[in-house]
Amino acid sequence: MSKPKKDERLATEKAALRERMKPVRDKAAAALDPERFAAHLEVVVDYLQRLADCEEGYIATYVSVGSEFPTALLNARLRAAGFRLCVLCWDAEAKVYVWGELTGDLVPGPHGIPQPAEIIPVDDADIALALAPGLAFALIPDTFEFARLGHGGGVYDRILARLEENSPMSIAIGLCFNAQVVPSVPQTAHDYPVCQLITEDAFGQADEALCDMEDEGIHIHCCTDS
Repeated sequence: MSKPKKDERLATEKAALRERMKPVRDKAAAALDPERFAAHLEVVVDYLQRLADCEEGYIATYVSVGSEFPTALLNARLRAAGFRLCVLCWDAEAKVYVWGELTGDLVPGPHGIPQPAEIIPVDDADIALALAPGLAFALIPDTFEFARLGHGGGVYDRILARLEENSPMSIAIGLCFNAQVVPSVPQTAHDYPVCQLITEDAFGQADEALCDMEDEGIHIHCCTDS
């Protein structure tokens, strides 16, 4: 019997990790302390202001659904700080994902994910920061980047790679709960990493000396607000 191909093995490992992480994320979202989280977001917005000039570009964010790291309050505070926001939108006519300004009414897009009813295009070159959701993140050995596990469609991998090509100064940041940061995530050549993480109580770049390996994964202690 021939051995499974490497890509098939990785696909199987990814699928298994997705199934394991969905209830983990659900539990973390249910346990979120709204008051503490709101206070943390004040510090996060200040941090993002130091990373990007609100007069120079957009922040590419997302409209959270289900147990994803919540963005409603974060997006509102970023707007109040002067940032222009955009989200991924499915252009049904062109049959392609584009960045669209986050304004006005929202309608269901692919998989029920809300997007602006009227798509006002935003060029990749105008994006300074990109905030990406995920099911799991893991520090990539010998780097200061995090592997990201999405839902399997590869949309964010392709769009973030395109963003890097067209907007070299942009920064990709993953949003997740602490419990979603795990020791390892299977990777293929097409997977796109993020260079920073924001969790419900921490944010910043990875520093292996400041990461504690625990039963539930890696807890990022660098650049915390506590």
